[in-house]
Order: sequence, then C-alpha cells, then structure tokens
Amino acid sequence: MPITGRLTFGLDAYLETLTNAGESVDDAVTEIMNEAAPSAGGMLFHYLRMSSERWTGAAAKTIFAKLAQREGNFIFIEIGADTSSDPAAWYKEYGRPNQEAEPFLRPTLIFYRRKELKRLMGKVLERYGLPTT
Repeated sequence: MPITGRLTFGLDAYLETLTNAGESVDDAVTEIMNEAAPSAGGMLFHYLRMSSERWTGAAAKTIFAKLAQREGNFIFIEIGADTSSDPAAWYKEYGRPNQEAEPFLRPTLIFYRRKELKRLMGKVLERYGLPTT
C-alpha cells in the first residue's frame, strides 16, 4: 500500500478574488497545483536525503509527484512513495521496532500547507493581474 498525501487548497478569499475578476477558478487552481507538483517531489527527496541512516536510495526510487487531478470539484496533486514493491519508504516515514521514524512526507505536506501554496497563489494572481492581498 503506498503512502501518499494530497495537497489541497482552500483559501476562500483567494478564490473569491478570482471569481470576482471573472477568471476561471478551476484553471487557476490547476495551474497552482501543477506548479507545486515538481517542487513537492523535490522536497520529499530533500527530507528523505536528510535522514540519518546510511543512504541506499531504495526509498528515493519510490517517490512520486503527480500533476493536478480532479474528482468532481476537488482539485489536488498526489505526492508520496509507492511502497508496493519496496517498503523502505514506509519504514523511513513510520519507523520499525529497531528503527526510529524519519518522516519525509509529513514535513513536506506541512511546508506546502503553511507556506508554499500561499506563495504560488500570489504568483498566479500576479499573472492574472489581480491584487495579491
């Protein structure tokens, strides 16, 4: 079973600004999510590489970041590690009895939720010529 996280986006003021300007909210959100995907994958690798264990690269080979997907009105990207063929990333994220957890997925999600998505939203608003505050 893969370990994954979804980066979602829900700032009402941002969406209201786009709507009031007559811009397509779905297009703007998709644009933001597509910009976030590659750097989120890089951030996963960064946190994984910072771990204390001897580096084998097994967990790194399982990392993925998918571009924007849509389920109804829900637009998201999916990032994670596919542990179906190698559980190394699972053990890194959650630990084992003889191995302390060294999360890489959770810190990446926290960073994107707290900082990076807001930066990307401002960037897209500027592209549309809309106020960023």
